[in-house]
Amino acid sequence: MKTIMKGLVGLVLVLVLLLGALAWRGQSILARHWEIAIAPRTATLPPPDLAEGKRLATIRGCLECHGADLGGQVLAQAPIGDLVPPNLTRGKGGVVAAYTADDWERAIRHGVAPGGRPLILMPSDDNTTMSEADYAALLAYIQSVPPVDRENPPTRLTLLGSVLLGAGQLPLLTAERIDHALRPAQPVAAATVEYGAYMANMCAGCHGANFAGGPIPGQPPQFPPAANLTPKGAMKDWSLEQFGAALRTGVRPDGRKMEPQYMPWSAFSALTDTEVEALYQYLQTLPAADKRP
Repeated sequence: MKTIMKGLVGLVLVLVLLLGALAWRGQSILARHWEIAIAPRTATLPPPDLAEGKRLATIRGCLECHGADLGGQVLAQAPIGDLVPPNLTRGKGGVVAAYTADDWERAIRHGVAPGGRPLILMPSDDNTTMSEADYAALLAYIQSVPPVDRENPPTRLTLLGSVLLGAGQLPLLTAERIDHALRPAQPVAAATVEYGAYMANMCAGCHGANFAGGPIPGQPPQFPPAANLTPKGAMKDWSLEQFGAALRTGVRPDGRKMEPQYMPWSAFSALTDTEVEALYQYLQTLPAADKRP
């Protein structure tokens, strides 16, 4: 019996040390300093269109995460921690008052905060190659929003979240997977495969780089898997009209309604006909895939 007890105590100690090491590693990842050099802006752009900026903020999920007034909100309180997109306005509790132009670009395109720390759950990989015109319109809109006085609690990871991050099982930091050398795209807005590929960047975060869907990294186990958008999925039989209706109304061709907390179709209702057709054309060209890479 004493031998068994000693073995159990030893096992517990090993587990405690392992969890401690993983938690320490997770906190070290959060504390990593990222040096992101911002390339000089050379493009001459017309004055940004605030209405277009608001539309982009809608379809790219900025309003979904940071709130309709961009004042921030508690997005989730989960076992891994509290996920709280911050207040992006100039009001009390806002985090952007001292942001420079480079700070904004590092946050939006690279997932890195002023000072170099990685941002948690900021989908910057959707925005890395956003065109200069789209980026300028989006930023101008965000900066034009009236101040909101709202002091939100900070995003924080629990011990479990730190352990999972340290173990490489919690991909919450897009800064780690972005190719920071990429430069903005120069898309031509047309119902083409090329423009569809540009628009589809904002879908890859949930549906995967190859759009095969499956469990979404960083989401709780009860979160439904993203749909497979390749010819292996149900969408292979959808017409353009059915695809557009599903995106804009959340209703699939079989009549089932997609839950807006999982599939943000209400945001995609702001997509133009050209964008919907371009997305459809692009998705039709994808190789069939069973799972995300």
